[in-house]
Amino acid sequence: AHIDSGVTDVIMGDPYRLNQVLINLGGNAIKFTERGGVQINVKSVDSRDGKTTLRFSVTDTGMGIPADKLKTLFESFTQVNSSDTRKFGGTCLGLSISKQLVELQGGSISVESKEGSGTTFSFEIAYKEGSVEKLQQRIEQEQKIDGSILNGLRVLVADDNEYNRLVVNETLRLKAKLHVDLVTNGQEAVQMLKQGDYDVILMDVQMPVMDGIEATKYIRGKMPAPKNSVPIIALTASILRADLDMCSESGMNSYVPKPFKAWQLIHTIAEVTGRKLTARESPAPVSIDSSSKSTNMITDLTYLREFCEDDETRMKRYINLYLKAIPAFAEQLNAAVAAQDMSEIAALVHAFKPKWMMMGMRATGELATEIDQQCQAHNDIVFENARQILESTNRSIAELEDKC
Repeated sequence: AHIDSGVTDVIMGDPYRLNQVLINLGGNAIKFTERGGVQINVKSVDSRDGKTTLRFSVTDTGMGIPADKLKTLFESFTQVNSSDTRKFGGTCLGLSISKQLVELQGGSISVESKEGSGTTFSFEIAYKEGSVEKLQQRIEQEQKIDGSILNGLRVLVADDNEYNRLVVNETLRLKAKLHVDLVTNGQEAVQMLKQGDYDVILMDVQMPVMDGIEATKYIRGKMPAPKNSVPIIALTASILRADLDMCSESGMNSYVPKPFKAWQLIHTIAEVTGRKLTARESPAPVSIDSSSKSTNMITDLTYLREFCEDDETRMKRYINLYLKAIPAFAEQLNAAVAAQDMSEIAALVHAFKPKWMMMGMRATGELATEIDQQCQAHNDIVFENARQILESTNRSIAELEDKC
């Protein structure tokens, strides 16, 4: 990777969309490059009126693309060669999604290739120029948030996943003195709101019986004031902007990604409830033991250690919960693959994704996002990717069992 010296240090834009495009293009380049290498380059091509246009290019030394295929390359399910799906896995669905994501940011994407000589995908996006000082101030302010600003709040948490409920409940109770009620679906959340008052609702998006979108629409449209205006924060493992836009359109006030960091949760709740943000002293640096790390390991407990603030007891509790959840998950996913039930595969993988991310299984989490996209498009490669998910999950057991 190379970032040109002329690129400004800080820009203002959408990191989720940019990240997904680079993952899609970089993943494709690696997949189709057997020899040579892959380069990601960033350069500034224009700067005016407080905006800078950046060109991102992903260049590989792979098989290249025939000229007659270039025009339709960004269409869903376009494949350079029918044998490529079997040999390399996947389709060009990622390219179609990348094109949409770039255009949603006001940019454009193009491709240059010669069969047998490699390929370059390029896209340009105009960003507002930011400030290093303001960025640093924002980071410091967010990470120094004192959880006591949430004291006295009544919080309702709706999530069908026991692991997620535990993480949210424990995080809030460790940081503030407040009241937390836990329910497992949107219907229960609506019923609890009818019976009592809450200052904020943390709402999972995908739940059985009634999902978070339905529950939010019901609250906003059918409940009397002031209950119909209670702040609602989406809890979601999705990084796709379309999903986040759907949360906003349903009436949700904000969202917190899963897995989250404590300061993210506190900051968002304080913001939607009108609490004045106050800072605390910076915590002592967390020491990370990297002596046991191996390039072959698929788990990395750095995130978990930071999240638990170096508390070994909390870490062991989360690891144990993760390990206990695997047998039932593996059995259900195996059954869904055998039945070729894409909607069930998508639901299972989506629900388990925060656990992989908490255990530092980044590659598995990215594969889960890819499966989510593929299931929506009824892509047959889903089944092979689901098997890879099962393999990495089973491998993680051996890596984590000795930690607890």
